[in-house]
Amino acid sequence: MFDAGDYNLFRYCHNDPIDNVDPMGLEEVDIEFRAFISQPNVGPYRGDNRPFSTGANERSRVAVSVRSETDPSRNNGRVLVGTPRVAVSPTHNNNTGKDSRSNGPMQPRVTATRDNNGNAVVNVQMNMRNPEQHVLRGISSNVNISVNQAATKGSVDGSVSRNPSFEAAFGTADGQRTMIPLQNETRTQSPLLFGAGLQFDRKIEVIAPLKDAR
Repeated sequence: MFDAGDYNLFRYCHNDPIDNVDPMGLEEVDIEFRAFISQPNVGPYRGDNRPFSTGANERSRVAVSVRSETDPSRNNGRVLVGTPRVAVSPTHNNNTGKDSRSNGPMQPRVTATRDNNGNAVVNVQMNMRNPEQHVLRGISSNVNISVNQAATKGSVDGSVSRNPSFEAAFGTADGQRTMIPLQNETRTQSPLLFGAGLQFDRKIEVIAPLKDAR
């Protein structure tokens, strides 16, 4: 058995990461959970103007990035490797030219555990209002993002607000990236209709392969 303590994955796989894979799941997986507005604008507010994407640095309203350890015998059993990263993009008002940034009322909160099978589970909760919105709910989530020990399957379950769009992206040690579309937003130019969607939840329950199991 190889020594999985080596951070050089090419050396760990004997310089052949194509044929010499890690069937025991002794690898870290990058997880990104992102909320974004696919439209160019909603009323006076600038959107992110993009489709679903596997890209690592796509523009989003809110993006949460974590590195997870799939092997429960490593990292002292902890799921999180390092500190979660949270990026909140400024909201631009096209009428005033002003940029402002949301500060809640609940900034993204990340916790991590393992389920009864030892799989990594990352929970992300947030409630992020438009900074010019002072009441009611903003972009919200309460989701569990899971990766099995072999790093061959990712899943997302929980709830998100009905606006905006949400996606989860996974990056495995062999360089593969997988994006799971979670929700398409309501296509409307009305801030009132868009805001109405923020007040309701949509249940999410999706599973996707991350790479071929061997």
